[in-house]
Amino acid sequence: MKEATKAWGLIGEKAGTSPYADALEEKTVALPGVSPDSCLVETLYGSWEGNMDHALRADPVNVCSQRKEAEIILGNSAVVRVLAPGETSGFAEGDLCLIYGAAETDKFGFPTLALAYDAPGTSGVLARRLVLPAANLLPVPGNTGYDVKRWASFSIRYITAWGSLNVAVKAFRSQIGERDLPALNIGAWGGGTSYAEITLAKLRGHMPFLVTSDGPRLEQLGQEAITGIDRRTFMDLDFDEARYDSEHGYRENYSAQEEIY
Repeated sequence: MKEATKAWGLIGEKAGTSPYADALEEKTVALPGVSPDSCLVETLYGSWEGNMDHALRADPVNVCSQRKEAEIILGNSAVVRVLAPGETSGFAEGDLCLIYGAAETDKFGFPTLALAYDAPGTSGVLARRLVLPAANLLPVPGNTGYDVKRWASFSIRYITAWGSLNVAVKAFRSQIGERDLPALNIGAWGGGTSYAEITLAKLRGHMPFLVTSDGPRLEQLGQEAITGIDRRTFMDLDFDEARYDSEHGYRENYSAQEEIY
């Protein structure tokens, strides 16, 4: 008999309805067997990522329909414990690991499909236990001074942020060298990955800033000596060309806001 586990499944036909949480249903699901290059793991700490919100809201797509699956199990950022390692997986029972969320990559190694999101046939950590390829597991550093739960959001946010920051800095350095301008103003807009990018920028000695409309995030930035730009001040500067051309009131309000800011 196959091993089973409790999980929260996203029901495709309910995605995009309100309230969004109703699209998730708790159920018991069967687990596949452990192959030589995979591991049975249990979820210890998970991080609710933006891709999960997108899936529940069916925005920009219904990922269940895209995957041609009636339901899927989300969750691709977590700390997990290895329960049963495959013989060639390189892991041992009890190892603590992060999830590496790239399910498919291009020939250069860049992710093209995400585990437990748009990659067909994959499941995530909204299950108490799951079987994952060893390639989707990264060991938690043994000498870390941080509580293990703080690593739950690391793999998705910081791997992406590291790549984005490198692209931005190298593009700038192609024209202006470090001798001429050692520290750069590096900004980002939005949520967790953007925050990860500017914290990495700060560690490199740059001058980071973040545009956000989240009050607690602005307070956090102040505590970390990172410049926060309150987007709530600029809410009426959301430019819509069609409305600007067709709606007199929208055009007047937008123009007035431009004059202020």
